[in-house]
Amino acid sequence: MCFGCCKGRAWLVQIDYHMNAQGSAITVEPPTALPVAQRCTAAKLFAPLPVEAIKGISVTWAKRLAAVGVTTIGQLSDMSDEVLQELQHRNRSPMPLELRTKARLLGSGLPGSLLAHQDTRAENLSLFTLAGYTSTALQKALGAPFSALVSRSLNAYLGLLVTVLDNTVLRKLTLGDLRAAIDVESIT
Repeated sequence: MCFGCCKGRAWLVQIDYHMNAQGSAITVEPPTALPVAQRCTAAKLFAPLPVEAIKGISVTWAKRLAAVGVTTIGQLSDMSDEVLQELQHRNRSPMPLELRTKARLLGSGLPGSLLAHQDTRAENLSLFTLAGYTSTALQKALGAPFSALVSRSLNAYLGLLVTVLDNTVLRKLTLGDLRAAIDVESIT
């Protein structure tokens, strides 16, 4: 979920709080209409990468995955439950579930308002470098048009990438690569 900040999208839920005259009670007024939900991801940036780009995939596990036709992160993310269970059973390990989960995490939502601004001072910085920034430092690196919410959301997403992807991969990918790969999909 991208926290309602996708280009052209209002907040998913708008809540207005009104204090009564005594200042003790809070009433919540529901919104009159909810916009169509959208999801912002950069999954297409990671899908063609080899499975070895994920932390925890050794040469042995890469060979085991290749034996069932899984060589890219996209294929690992799309791996069926049947293939997953067969790999777990054959290898007597929960590792295939962990690896598929990591691949699917790369499709997690990210701040869609990264699309709204076409240039940022941090465009050519590596994702590895940006992941080392605090959200405040990240907001300064991105520049004035980016809100604190966007920088905190991006900071959390970068933390997820550091957890899932090998650091050498993160050093090669830039914020510009990430922004270019953002897809906005309607959730039905």
